[in-house]
Amino acid sequence: MTSKKIKLAFILSDAKAWTGEVNYLKSLITSLRYIKKKNFKFTIFCSEEKKNYLKKYINIKHFYSSKYFENNSIQFFFRKIVKLIFKCDLVVNYYFKKKNINIVSHHDPIKKIKTISWIPDLQHLFYKNFFTGKEIIRRENLFKKYKNLSSSLIVSSHDTYRLFLKKYKPKKKNIYVLNFVPFINFEKINNFNKLKKKFSLEDNYIFIPNQFWKHKNHSILIKACIELVKKKSLYQFVISGNPSGNTDNSTYSSFINEINKYKLNNHFNILGFLPHQDVINLIYYSKVLINPSLFEGWSTTVEEGKIFKKQMLLSNLKVHKEQSSKNVIFFNPHNHVELSRKIALLMNKKLIITNKQKLKRIYINKRKKMAKNYFEIIKKTI
Repeated sequence: MTSKKIKLAFILSDAKAWTGEVNYLKSLITSLRYIKKKNFKFTIFCSEEKKNYLKKYINIKHFYSSKYFENNSIQFFFRKIVKLIFKCDLVVNYYFKKKNINIVSHHDPIKKIKTISWIPDLQHLFYKNFFTGKEIIRRENLFKKYKNLSSSLIVSSHDTYRLFLKKYKPKKKNIYVLNFVPFINFEKINNFNKLKKKFSLEDNYIFIPNQFWKHKNHSILIKACIELVKKKSLYQFVISGNPSGNTDNSTYSSFINEINKYKLNNHFNILGFLPHQDVINLIYYSKVLINPSLFEGWSTTVEEGKIFKKQMLLSNLKVHKEQSSKNVIFFNPHNHVELSRKIALLMNKKLIITNKQKLKRIYINKRKKMAKNYFEIIKKTI
């Protein structure tokens, strides 16, 4: 056990991030409340807007907001120019010195300070057609920089860990697996009748809370639904996700066009982008949770389903099998007939809603374990 004072920093960008990253960082930082160490403190450097969003979940004493962290501000532009000239983020260095920061997490490597970097996934190695050439080069350069310059690296699964070792062959033994447990507010799980009315839900529905990225494989749901309709098995597919969650909106528009083409509107309830708490409520009351994804780093959907003990249908990815073994049936994400059969199997079972207070006790223990594991990584890095 180190007796050295640990002054940890997070630098949160104002740049638009994908929903998974936002929820991941919120989950990680909120778990730090379980680290009861006198020698440990953390500070979040961010814009005032970001602070106002996060202070609902994190004690205000942990924030240091400034225009230098606000995109499109004059101060932010000045910071970028200084960084280009001196090849060093002097503004960040100034703030770190002011706050006695000695380690920064989930950030690009910073000179003369211990840095923990995070690699969400290695999807670009397997589905190059889902990325532009420019984005593939950016990711490759970034991950190589992490490998060479970061004090430590965090990945979310043993699957990503194995792939990273095979591809990048790091010399340093500084890579750690941290399974994250998402933040959930159990106190805001609403009565089902209220939720049912708000979203026009059937009593038994299938929920798919994935963003409209190509690798999320929404098209298999339409094919599976067609098979189910042929057999007079009529179920409601409830789908949330940002229609414009990335630069290529063709995934969403193609999905809607297919629903219209096959006259499946009565079977699909498309809710669009929802606040996270609405997603949590919809998972809690769902009969079946599906993740048909072709690739994952560590699925938030699966973690939330596990916490609520939901019946899940998951694509047979190695990482999905690493994540969950209870209340789950795996399927080939390229076989819609298999998926349709397994949907019918689970939808014919009795719906079980587990008492949320019982779930909360288990959930808190999981969050404490995540915080403990993360603190061990911090100690080894410092």
